Amino acid sequence: MAKEDLIEVEGKIIDVLTGGKYKVQWNVKDGEKEPGKVQDKNQKHIVIAYLSGKMKQNKIRIVLGDSVTVALSPYDLSKGIIKFRAR
Repeated sequence: MAKEDLIEVEGKIIDVLTGGKYKVQWNVKDGEKEPGKVQDKNQKHIVIAYLSGKMKQNKIRIVLGDSVTVALSPYDLSKGIIKFRAR
């Protein structure tokens, strides 16, 4: 799978798990649709995500409540990679 195939969404850290994993909550906005599901307005989703290699390499810390950009695979929307931490 190429980098262009990833779906990027904005989310917020709601829980810090062991092993460098995080629970990220993101909202489906009114205009967006998730494939194969009936949408409610502002439906909330929870994703298990881990840090990308560049974030680990540069020792960027993620704490509870941070806003992040998560890249999701189109095959499994429940797991993702944290690409960016918003300031």
